Amino acid sequence: MKSLQQADRMFHRRVALIARMTLPVLALLVCSVLAEDATPALDPAAWGSDHVGKSVPEFVSGDQCLFCHRKDIGPAWPQNRHGLTVRVASRNSDAERSLNEDDELREYANAVEYLLGTGNHQRFLKHGNEYGHLDLLSVKWSQSRNSKSGILTDKKSPNWNPTRFGEACAGCHATAVDVSTEQFTATSLDCFVCHGDPPDSHTENASMVHLSPARETPAREVMSICGQCHLRGGRSKSSGNPYANNFVAGDNLFRDFQVNLSEQSIRQRGPADGHVFANVREVVLLGVEKMTCLTCHSVHQQSTEQHKTLNDTNLCWQCHEKDDPKSLIKSVDHHSPTCEY
Repeated sequence: MKSLQQADRMFHRRVALIARMTLPVLALLVCSVLAEDATPALDPAAWGSDHVGKSVPEFVSGDQCLFCHRKDIGPAWPQNRHGLTVRVASRNSDAERSLNEDDELREYANAVEYLLGTGNHQRFLKHGNEYGHLDLLSVKWSQSRNSKSGILTDKKSPNWNPTRFGEACAGCHATAVDVSTEQFTATSLDCFVCHGDPPDSHTENASMVHLSPARETPAREVMSICGQCHLRGGRSKSSGNPYANNFVAGDNLFRDFQVNLSEQSIRQRGPADGHVFANVREVVLLGVEKMTCLTCHSVHQQSTEQHKTLNDTNLCWQCHEKDDPKSLIKSVDHHSPTCEY
């Protein structure tokens, strides 16, 4: 009898030991599954305020900002992509030259005053009949993948659209858009878009300026400021436009701007958009605030050198393959239904 009891106790000890060794492994597996499919714990709209439905605030223009920043920001800003989202047309550009060399489109080329977009895709604009409006030409120019030249598309029935820029493009390619009229205050992106309208005393205390190096801007504010333009595919709940309704730096973008940040949505996007969405998801839904857009990107210098010094994270694999050198980047498709190319 005694030997049976000892054997029974030994059996239960072994079972308990196996359980102690196995449960942590099982827990890790369960947590991994739950982390993939769990409903995020954070409500991205739960903090801060917004300017939705309010008048566009008065703000200091970029020309005034450059009075003090003419030496540090001024020299590079004319070539900065954020400052060139809408720019004065150049007759020497490939896009305009293509338009001018087309016999059926030459009359439209003569009317072009501005170009929208840079690099692979560009659009043509001219002043509208009202202040703060631009007419958008239906014809588009795209860089050819196989050569340095470009091609014109949508050439059938060319026309100037007086409303399309205001209802679809202005929020990310112009400054301070009044959604009730779809009028903008300044072409391209002014300092106000990212830095807000700091008080006059910011000259003595730079931390009053959003995204200032002297300010510890919370990660969720950084994502709101960058996300107002770079979360392509989102839509304003109040206006229905594909850009934020009267967003001002410091606001919570996600109180009104609706965007799908699910894992499935991110997987369906290309590396460029997927990278942005994944980082925003980490910050605003999962509360992981150790990395933001500014961790890697220096906006004024247009540099991404900083990201080469970072440790590998899941965000890296949006653009790189795990087993390949970092010098190799996944093929990036810049196509965007929001931007119509």
